[in-house]
Parts: sequence; structure tokens; C-alpha cells
Amino acid sequence: MSARRHTPARTARRAVLAIALGGLALASVALRDGSGLAQEPAPVERVRFEAVDVFVDSGERPLAAYQFRLVDRSGRARIVGVEGGEHAAFRDAPRHDPRALMGGTIIVAAFDTGEDLPVGRTRVARLHFEVRGERADGPDYHVELEAAAASDETKIPEARIEIEEGGRR
Repeated sequence: MSARRHTPARTARRAVLAIALGGLALASVALRDGSGLAQEPAPVERVRFEAVDVFVDSGERPLAAYQFRLVDRSGRARIVGVEGGEHAAFRDAPRHDPRALMGGTIIVAAFDTGEDLPVGRTRVARLHFEVRGERADGPDYHVELEAAAASDETKIPEARIEIEEGGRR
């Protein structure tokens, strides 16, 4: 067996290798604890889904048609689905512009020419939203009833609209 000789070139290579390995070790520690050049990962934006029930109260008159506009004024909610209401006259999904889905404003309308129409307060639609951000910074929904009519095609001026967030699913 021959003994290894420590030549100046070999010693220099070892020194370079030791410095390189030391630098890698320091870099890995810095990356792990966030004190190095690595950037912090972007915070994950919270996303949740919620339903908003829309009710129309037609008073003592039978409701045959309605149209409403709903908007999220905060810009945090995006419409992802539209369902019909609870009464048979409005059980099918109401008419709406499919392009409005994925946005924060939608106009919804429905009518029924049948004899069995709801009277008083009834849920006419359920809208589903994808909401971004913390729960405390929730959407700012605003709804306007643009039209309500009875089966004799007359307006129901006393009709009122309201929404309830967090509808059952």
C-alpha cells in the first residue's frame, strides 16, 4: 500500500471543495428558515362557496313573474350557479345570461302562466357563489326587484325582495 501524499494541488482542491460544501450547507439553512435569498411563498387566498336565497313577497296577490338584479359590490364573489325556487311555479332554474356566471352581477327572471302560483313570501331562486378572502371580509350583496307581476299581467307594486346568505345546500 502506498501512502497518500498531500500535494499543494490536492490540498487546494480539498479547500475549494470544503468551501463549496460549506456554502451549500449555509444556503440550505437560509432557504429553510427564510433568511436567505429565497422568497416567501405567496399567501394562499382562501376560497369558499356559499348560497344566497332570493325571496319575493307578493303580498296577497299571486306571483306569476319576477325579474331581479343581484350584485356583489365588494368584488369578492363570483356567481357559479343558479337554481330555481321552492314553489312548483318557480322550481326550474330561472332565466339568466350564462355570460353573467363567473362575474359578480346577474339579472334573473322567470314567469309561469299556470293557475297554481305562490302568494306571499316565497323563495324564487338560489344563487351559488365562489367567495375569495377571509370570512370577515365577505361579499356585499345588493338585490333590486326590477319587476313583479300577477297572472293578469298587472304589476305588483307592493312586492318586495330580500336575500338570505348561507342558504341550505
